[in-house]
Amino acid sequence: MQKNHYLKLSFLLAVGLISAVFILQYGFNILPCKLCLLQRYPYYLMLLCLSILYSFRLHKFDKYFLYLVTLCFFATSAI
Repeated sequence: MQKNHYLKLSFLLAVGLISAVFILQYGFNILPCKLCLLQRYPYYLMLLCLSILYSFRLHKFDKYFLYLVTLCFFATSAI
């Protein structure tokens, strides 16, 4: 796969996870714990960075954004 496909897949994965969490929280009234709230921050950062990448078409920085996305996944698992 190309780097661009990994970034798109990461974006879709982050959107899907955050959407599922919000559906559970607000749709089914399941309140998250503090740890669950902390684990969302790397996904928010990932969504922000990838939206900036695709909004401004900064494809020459794909490699650096891929490193940042990988770091965000590791940060989530480290929390």
